[in-house]
Parts: sequence; structure tokens; C-alpha cells
Amino acid sequence: MRLLGCLSIFLCILLLGISDRLKLEQRSRQWQELQELLRLCIEELQINQNDSEEILRTIWDHGFHSSFLEACLHAEGTIQQRLMQAAASFSEAKLQETARHFALRFGMSTLELQLEGLRSLQKICIEESERSRQLAIQNGKLALNLGFFGGAAVVILLI
Repeated sequence: MRLLGCLSIFLCILLLGISDRLKLEQRSRQWQELQELLRLCIEELQINQNDSEEILRTIWDHGFHSSFLEACLHAEGTIQQRLMQAAASFSEAKLQETARHFALRFGMSTLELQLEGLRSLQKICIEESERSRQLAIQNGKLALNLGFFGGAAVVILLI
């Protein structure tokens, strides 16, 4: 019975480490998704110069399915209101802030100003995506190892 309890504790602590690692990887994926969405919006603006609603629908129809874009397309209100609501779906404050800046700039000014604003947001996304990816690699391994060795240490203490 004691061994079963020790095994349960070990598995719980290991799962905490795995959970932390998955959160870090999710944050990295969200930055990459926003970066890709910005790239596609810039391309669509340059090529077709459609309104913002049409651009987002075209991107969705061409196979880019992110949770942010899905939340935006299926919400109620103006495109800016829907983008603001979708920005709240991100897990990190800086990511939410960047998505809100996207909502404020997208479709609200001349083509040149939109492109300039989207490119500056894209640069932020590229930098943050790389930083987040590195953090996920480093801290993800750390969280996994801490979960494993922390669980093992607790089990050894209890035995």
C-alpha cells in the first residue's frame, strides 16, 4: 500500500512537470500562429486589397485554421470587436496585447498605414516567437526533469 502511495505521488509530481512543459510549448505555438496570421494578412492586403472581414475569411478558406482566427470569425460584432474578443483567448499578457494592437490597426486606416503597422507587429511576433521557443526548450526540459527528480526525491523520503 505504501508503495502504491509513493508511486501515486511520483506520478503526480511528474505530471506537473509535463503540464508546465506543455504550457510553454502552447505559448510558443500561439506566437507562431499570430506571426503566420500577420504574414498572411500582409500578403492578402498587398495582393487583393480587400476589406478586413474578407481577408480573414480568405485566409480561413485557404486552410489556415488557428483558434484565434476561429474565435474571430465566429463571434458577433464588428471585425475590430471580434478581434479584441479573440485576443482574450491567448494565455500570455504580451500575446494578448499584441493581438489587441492587431485588432486596432487591421482595417482601420489607409493601406500603407495598415501594412506598416502589421509589419511592426510581425517583427514583434518573430522576436517573441523565437524567445518563447527557446524558453520552451530550456524551461520545458527543466520542468520535466524537476518533475521526475522531485517525484523521485519525495518517494525516496517516504520509503
